[in-house]
Amino acid sequence: MDEFSSSLGKQHLVCQVYDPLLKRADPALFNHLKSLAVQPQLFGLRWVRVLFSREFSSADCLLLWDGIFASGPDLHLVPYVAVAMLMFVRQQLLGADYIGCLSRLQNFPQMDDVRLLIDVARRLKGEKQQPLLKGAALRSARERRTRDAEEGAHHILSLCR
Repeated sequence: MDEFSSSLGKQHLVCQVYDPLLKRADPALFNHLKSLAVQPQLFGLRWVRVLFSREFSSADCLLLWDGIFASGPDLHLVPYVAVAMLMFVRQQLLGADYIGCLSRLQNFPQMDDVRLLIDVARRLKGEKQQPLLKGAALRSARERRTRDAEEGAHHILSLCR
């Protein structure tokens, strides 16, 4: 049985999101969530069990899954996608208390282009630099851009450089 399919494996995968991955990628966010005692199991198991399908639309999930499976059959990109998600809502989390953090993490905001998460996850994992995925079966064609999403994307990319 592989790590992803077992219950214990999912828990280990979710804990990996915090330490060492988030701790290394964004120490300030890691320390904030740790100081509030926001446990990764409270939101991460939900994300991982259904491979992010509760957080995103079907079309966006297909794009995410394209990127995850394109990185290999072992699903080792999954915890990096979770860290990229945390970094995307970084400003909101840093300004929130325990309840605010859990509320945001259990109700993830819509994104203009979820392929950004795959791009950031690949950078965090140290994979060879690749452009955003192209040629995916379905493309998100959302024109609306929110200020938070713009700032979050710029912040994520600046942390990955």
